[in-house]
Amino acid sequence: MRFLYVREEQLAGKTVTFDDEQVHRLRKVLRMQAGDQLLLRSRTTGRPVSVVIRRLDKRTGLAEQSQTAVPELRAPRCRLHLAAALLKQRRLELVFQKCTELGVATLHPLVTTNVVARDLSSNEFRRLGDITEEACQQCGRPLPPPIAAVTEFEQFVSEWHARQV
Repeated sequence: MRFLYVREEQLAGKTVTFDDEQVHRLRKVLRMQAGDQLLLRSRTTGRPVSVVIRRLDKRTGLAEQSQTAVPELRAPRCRLHLAAALLKQRRLELVFQKCTELGVATLHPLVTTNVVARDLSSNEFRRLGDITEEACQQCGRPLPPPIAAVTEFEQFVSEWHARQV
């Protein structure tokens, strides 16, 4: 079953109203229409709700909760963390996307000796978050992994070692 991330407050009632961006994704990307079933997930908690789309116009969309059983997703048996050097933006995006699809628990961008980039702007950080969210929608993962703040390699290693001992 296809799914879409929504804000928690959208899941409060029996009906769900979609915003412009969500309508675009449903109509143009997922190619859904009235009568189709869809699984909605809260962006913050991952809580799933099964709905049936009742109306999907160019700019508006409405769905009602259905009684369809929601498939249970299990957490991975091991928690894998990825610590990756800051690569050129497109390559870093690809690494984060694929690691999200593979089930990495946390993404840690690092500043190492030979990297040119030293930090991520708020727009770059937001874009990486959007990419991990899209990767979750692609693979069916309930929530995207958190992206840690950019850290120096040496600091990350000492903090990680202290946490593991």
